[in-house]
Amino acid sequence: MDILPWNENLLTRTVNFHGEDLLSSLSKRYRDEIQHLDLNSITYRRYFERKQLLSKYSSHNDILLQFIHHMAKKIFKTTEQQINKQDRYNEVFRDIRNFLPPLEYCMNVHTKIRNDMFFRNVEKDDLLFGYIDSFPSENIYTVKILSTVATKHRCIKDCDIMAFMREEETQAEPGFREENGRWKVNTPLLTQVQMVQSVGQSTAILVGTRDSTSVINNQNMQLGKATKDCLSPSIIKMLDNKLPTYYRGLENVGAFQSSYSWKKSMDYLSKHYTLDLKVSSTLMKIDIIPRLLKPEDQYKLARRCVAEGVAHYRAGENKEALEALQAALSIDKNHVDALMARGTLWANLSKFEKAIEDFELVIHLKPDHATARRYACETLLQLADSYVDMGQLPEAEEKYQHCLEIDHKFTAAREGLQKIG
Repeated sequence: MDILPWNENLLTRTVNFHGEDLLSSLSKRYRDEIQHLDLNSITYRRYFERKQLLSKYSSHNDILLQFIHHMAKKIFKTTEQQINKQDRYNEVFRDIRNFLPPLEYCMNVHTKIRNDMFFRNVEKDDLLFGYIDSFPSENIYTVKILSTVATKHRCIKDCDIMAFMREEETQAEPGFREENGRWKVNTPLLTQVQMVQSVGQSTAILVGTRDSTSVINNQNMQLGKATKDCLSPSIIKMLDNKLPTYYRGLENVGAFQSSYSWKKSMDYLSKHYTLDLKVSSTLMKIDIIPRLLKPEDQYKLARRCVAEGVAHYRAGENKEALEALQAALSIDKNHVDALMARGTLWANLSKFEKAIEDFELVIHLKPDHATARRYACETLLQLADSYVDMGQLPEAEEKYQHCLEIDHKFTAAREGLQKIG
């Protein structure tokens, strides 16, 4: 099954036009692609209107049906352009573009494949961000392309993609041009694709900045000298090598936090696996499922934050470690591993009181957690010893006693009491 789904609207209109036989043949050959689609709008109305006429041209119609049947994967597959068109009006897709890296980045797709993907989808009038690289001839620039702009969401800085720009297709701005009137090398530009042409086994792209503005998403995009501000936040972070992990970006996507999205996920899975969630008496009510699934998913997300925090801690990056652990606890305030890791970090930063609070919360949640008891006692002992060094004996005695309340066999606390006795 392809990653991109079939276009439900196009398939519905086609079947309504050509009849039940087409749907039957497609369902047999392309079961995986069709079984999860919503085809409730199929009525065959147009087919019934044409039925009498079709009898006169049955042979021609059969050829057309065979063509649709054999080419269905290409005909009905949702294209990137269709997704981008929907993207302009859909807040969820806007969130994804702003906060999540492109899908091929998350999948670690090889550079050559991403290169081919770019050339396969680039079109006239697309906007590309890059910088002046060189002057291969008297009136030609080469532009190193770093990223697509606006609705298309792709970072290609490591793909070594070059576009050509004729001198008459651009005009260098004051402050960014050489004495001969050309753009200075390394000047960042927002360009628009003028032409895409195949040359042998390769593809050449001609760009320009001649038109001063381009209207995208009802916004005027200024062509010419540009900054990274014209890019989506996630692309900017990729260019700066500061992109957070995928799940960190996912936290900022509104749909991920919405119970509605969980319900839609269940609807999709029920169709994909042919489960009737609304009828079966063996399953819980549909509106309960998202509420039960979300805590489990959040626990897994918190666990990944803990792993990230521990990695930062071992690398000596205390600030980053604390941020990751705080993120885990903001998802699940009773996450035992996060509390233990944060308590250890507080202790190493000599913030003993905060460390003790975390360890004691773990003991409250899991009374048999031996490590939490040991860490709490050791931290209390450090705090008590520091009070002794400062001459604050009543405070030291209180901490030694507290230590024995947690573990009455903790001999170091008894020895401390005897010394100040």
